[in-house]
Amino acid sequence: MDKILDVILPVLCVITTAIFIALKLFNVIDWSWVWIISPIWIFVAFVYIVIIFCMIFSAIKSLKK
Repeated sequence: MDKILDVILPVLCVITTAIFIALKLFNVIDWSWVWIISPIWIFVAFVYIVIIFCMIFSAIKSLKK
């Protein structure tokens, strides 16, 4: 199950971004480019937050030993 999520989330991010880019290029939406590529930077921010959380949790766990 975790392997499926590891693949689905990045693919969903790329597909959503591609759809937003196509809509922007065909003038269907009038959003800023920041919001067009937002699925990518939101996903990257989420990954960084998870990594930082894991590092903090690991440091706390090692201090308790």
